[in-house]
Amino acid sequence: MEQVVRQMQLNIVYSKRSSLVNRELYSAPFKLNIIQGVDTIVNTRFQIQKISSNKIKVKTKSLEKEISWNEPISVTGVGVIKIEQNPLTQMDNNEYFVTVSSVDQRVAELTGQLSVAAANKQVSVVSLGLSYPIPQKGEDILQTLINKYTEGSLSDKNAIADSTYKFIRERLNVIASELGDVEDEEETFKQNNKLADMSEQGKLLVQNTSEFSVELAKAETQVVILNDLENYLRDESKNKKVFPTSLLPQDIIFSGMMSQYNSLLIEREKQLLSVTEESPFIKNIDSQISGLRNGILANIQSTKNTFVLTRNKLRSQLSQSEGRISNVPKIEKNYLKLARKKGIKQELYIFLMQKAEETAISKTANISIAKTIDPPKAQVIPISPKKSGIYLAGLIAGLFIPIVILLGRDLLNTSINTKEEINKLTDVPVIGEISHNDSADNLIVANHERSAISEQFRALRTNLSFYLKTKNEKIILLTSSMSGEGKSFTAINLGNILALAGKKVLLMELDLRKPGLSAKLGVNNDVGFSNFTINSDIKVINIVKPLSINKNMFIISSGPLPLILRRQL
Repeated sequence: MEQVVRQMQLNIVYSKRSSLVNRELYSAPFKLNIIQGVDTIVNTRFQIQKISSNKIKVKTKSLEKEISWNEPISVTGVGVIKIEQNPLTQMDNNEYFVTVSSVDQRVAELTGQLSVAAANKQVSVVSLGLSYPIPQKGEDILQTLINKYTEGSLSDKNAIADSTYKFIRERLNVIASELGDVEDEEETFKQNNKLADMSEQGKLLVQNTSEFSVELAKAETQVVILNDLENYLRDESKNKKVFPTSLLPQDIIFSGMMSQYNSLLIEREKQLLSVTEESPFIKNIDSQISGLRNGILANIQSTKNTFVLTRNKLRSQLSQSEGRISNVPKIEKNYLKLARKKGIKQELYIFLMQKAEETAISKTANISIAKTIDPPKAQVIPISPKKSGIYLAGLIAGLFIPIVILLGRDLLNTSINTKEEINKLTDVPVIGEISHNDSADNLIVANHERSAISEQFRALRTNLSFYLKTKNEKIILLTSSMSGEGKSFTAINLGNILALAGKKVLLMELDLRKPGLSAKLGVNNDVGFSNFTINSDIKVINIVKPLSINKNMFIISSGPLPLILRRQL
């Protein structure tokens, strides 16, 4: 368990405040490293909070300091520490806690949480268990413990094989160094004498001579072609004629420039059928041809220089090949000595490599005295806390707390919720009740004429007919204590239901602070009531707009907000 604690650094525990408790983290957004610890680490609790992208605040009982990431600090009872940022996890502004304890203390804690039991006395099966709040971390601790136990049982068996393998590797390093020196010497000898395979050297020299002659002939041909092209382009009496562009097919740039050059020459000949050479258009084409010709000449000169260098190099190689044919016997004798020395080193190196592989294979035959039957796996149901007790407490709280809340709300409620409460507390007549509209459609009467809300608006229209008896009683004002209570919804649908009865209805959007009627109807609000009140040139007829939902419905929108309109003026 001590090896597990040291490898996984389990004596450093990370946690984060979650609601009312601190919960341990397996993957923290930072890592605390003890660079130089004291002999006996005192149990220390760090409080860490992010200040900025590169600054954090570290607080203990004896220390409170703002530091940067990776900045070493000395902490009493712990030593020199450094906090590194974890690039895989984002750190928020909440408080994090790190508890650092001694390895021995942490080993004792985990050993107390570890259970080891034999299934029965007849079999050699041991069951391991670990109680831990984080399932994944508990599985990893138990798996690492098993791995350490397995590694310990194999270490003694592998001691002899490791010693043999180490000796062979040391000898291989020596032989490899000697073999490398011989190969370098052989390579240097070959390079100095231009050798590839000594037994065939004479034949190759003769063959290379003929090959150099063929390559030299190709290079000479290209140089001649380029010289001819250069002379042709420099001759003013000939360079106005089109010629092939595939003389250097491997040069894409040259072929493209020549195609463009020929296109200009053809265009020039066509234009000369209707204009003279003194025409500005012909002068412009001649200017383009001249510029392109200079570019082609530069390309030819560059390409020719390359072929000239290649030709000169081939001439030199051909001369050297012809002069080395007579030196083959003496060079071959010296090469055979190097080959013999190299063969001896190679045989020894192969022998040691075989032995190293045999030792490695024999080492794999060693197996541990223990075998994992089932890998560590966390239980599906937590062992603590007990769910039955929590469910019972939750049931009791779920029954009594809502009752208390409902009674308290009823006693403290001062709002009006029903028609009966209005009739009971006031003498104001109620002429209609409109249900709440849960849909986003505001045109209930137009789009859902058979719905319950549409019927409620028809009832409201009927009741209003008893109040609006004379011809002068034609204005209805809709208002409320705050926004969102249904003024626009009621105005739209009440106006629509009246329009369906043959009445001409004008909707006036007079909420100049927060208008919403025109937006719900999809009406342009660039000109409206606010413009009419400020600008005397605007007439009423200019701000009355018809609505598409009914031919008898019209609207006067609010217009721009007063602040925006004032800025425009």
